[in-house]
Amino acid sequence: MPLPMLTTATMRRALLALTGAAVLLLLLGLLWRSDASATPPAAGAPASDPTKATIIFQTFPPAHATVLWGNTRLGRILPQRPLVVVRPRDSGPLDVVIRAPGFLPVQTRAQTFGDTRLAVKLTRVDQKSTLFGYRVPLDDAGVPLVSDGGVPDALSGMPSSLTQPSIAPGTQPPATAPLPTTTPTPEQPPPATTPAPPQ
Repeated sequence: MPLPMLTTATMRRALLALTGAAVLLLLLGLLWRSDASATPPAAGAPASDPTKATIIFQTFPPAHATVLWGNTRLGRILPQRPLVVVRPRDSGPLDVVIRAPGFLPVQTRAQTFGDTRLAVKLTRVDQKSTLFGYRVPLDDAGVPLVSDGGVPDALSGMPSSLTQPSIAPGTQPPATAPLPTTTPTPEQPPPATTPAPPQ
């Protein structure tokens, strides 16, 4: 069945209807956004301040954990209540350590260029082999560990090739001439001494 031919009047009406629908959707979207921004923030949520950055720390699985920034304790994370830290915006990253009993400590970085939510996965000590990069501890390999790093007690135990200067076969070591010594007289400044050139 052939398609009916559309006249220019029909095409104009269709284009006008599509344009009207697009404008209506745009107005509804703008109206919805203005209503959403007019609602006050929920209770417990910190108000947004352009000079402050809010960092929210949370752990999975939920556990009692302590957040440390260097030697400074930022606070505790409770199982059902995350830790909220407010810092000056763009004040630099926070390198923190999160410690929880029965779990491995986690080192992470929180940024202050905007509001951040950090969800930290905790790993139980007995499950550390599941972490990427885990290495099985080596048993005693039979070689005793020495505290001197393998350096012998005296040079007498070393081969002569390591203790003597290297000399090409068939050549004599260079002779060194003694340096001249002069005693200065009280009226003269002491002369500058230069080492004798090698022969």
